[in-house]
Amino acid sequence: MKNRMLAWAALATLLAPVLGAQTFSHEISLAGLGDPNAAVRPFGISYEPTTDRLYVAIAGTFSSNNSSVAVIDATTDTVLHTIDVGLFPEDIAFAYAPTGSYLYGAVTNSSSGSVTIWDANDQVLATVQLPDPWGMGTCYPFGICLNRAGTHFLVSTNDGSGMVYSIELGTWVQDTMHDFQMNAGAGGRLKSTSNRLFIPTTTYTASWSGSEAGLETHGVPNSAGTLHTENNIFQLDDTFSTYPSAADVEVLSDGRVLVSGMSCAGQLWVYSGQGEPLRAIQTADAYGLAVNADETVLAMCTLAGDTILFVDLETYEVIQEVFTNGLGGNFYSMPNEAVFANDKLFVTMQANEAVVVLDNLPMGGGTSAFAGSLTVGNATPNPGESVTISLSGSGAVALVSSTGNTPTLASNGLMLNIGPDHLLRGSAMRNFTRSYRIPATAQMRGMHFFIQGIVDARGLAIATAPRAIVIQ
Repeated sequence: MKNRMLAWAALATLLAPVLGAQTFSHEISLAGLGDPNAAVRPFGISYEPTTDRLYVAIAGTFSSNNSSVAVIDATTDTVLHTIDVGLFPEDIAFAYAPTGSYLYGAVTNSSSGSVTIWDANDQVLATVQLPDPWGMGTCYPFGICLNRAGTHFLVSTNDGSGMVYSIELGTWVQDTMHDFQMNAGAGGRLKSTSNRLFIPTTTYTASWSGSEAGLETHGVPNSAGTLHTENNIFQLDDTFSTYPSAADVEVLSDGRVLVSGMSCAGQLWVYSGQGEPLRAIQTADAYGLAVNADETVLAMCTLAGDTILFVDLETYEVIQEVFTNGLGGNFYSMPNEAVFANDKLFVTMQANEAVVVLDNLPMGGGTSAFAGSLTVGNATPNPGESVTISLSGSGAVALVSSTGNTPTLASNGLMLNIGPDHLLRGSAMRNFTRSYRIPATAQMRGMHFFIQGIVDARGLAIATAPRAIVIQ
């Protein structure tokens, strides 16, 4: 808890010079939608561009489940109609024909343990009941996406079984041949690309004293049909104080993968397209992520913090923070998920009967003034394994490390992305390479090391892009 308070304090300091005016435009009221005897509280939201429509899951509350998806015109911001689905709908995905035409939509129904599918006219085609391996009444389906081949919806679960279920398009049956079990216990909002599946994960300890948050990646099957799978933790706690939980993931066209979660020390993680951790940026614990059309701005929904952060995806700087409490004179709370559409940001407010609309959005596209090259061999080592770090530049180079990633000044006055305490690891002319062995002790698991190089570019000290190392 102390670390989280320090992270928020550091964030407030960083934001002081860049806070802008609130960008609240209006709300889209959901009052009266869905089951009239249930609470009206939105959860997930997705944008379908070919119809210019928003789909909002009206989940209700844990004690008063609702069962509807609201369909909204994204230009006029008016509710068109609703779709009757299962209890406590959460995440929404779409399927398209090879020509790009919109075919189907689907939503996970957490309390019902099912997935409801509709066609392009918003007519329900099927509700697929998923297995309940623990006999809890539901497997708590959460995330959903289309698979790489475009033939199945993939559904993550939160019952602790680690199952990802597969629903075949057209037949609308669970396809056990395409189901698989994760290494982790629970999956978040998963995303699929042409060659890899990314699943934010949460695994609780056997005694429920804590949990591990991570990112699991599944590659294309090899010639033997075997999937290459990696499961990298990025935050853990076994003290009964916090329960780190990975929640959402966004994949950019240049291959970068952005991951966020709850109780994750206020970190936004950046992975490569192969699932290798690259950076961890001090921002805030975010439950939902959204990327704008030109991939210059990331919106982060802090469910517990009642804020929406806008992050420049070039510099990774927070360029605006919007406090939801007080927007338009209303008490909006618990921003869950968001989408960009038509130069607006639509955010579901889980504690309210509304979708909040923000316009006059901040712009990204800043420039990162990095130089040289810094590479890490084995950025996710286990205790007892070695890490090789290589640094190169045009002149003298020096490697520094820290156990924190708060931007601070180095001893020479150069602003680094790591800190506050810097440790000089070595220096050389043009190239520096060194291997470090991680102590073979269980206490090393979950430790973070942040490294950055300083290179002499024509007599001017410039930093390399930072890197992160997490002990598994």
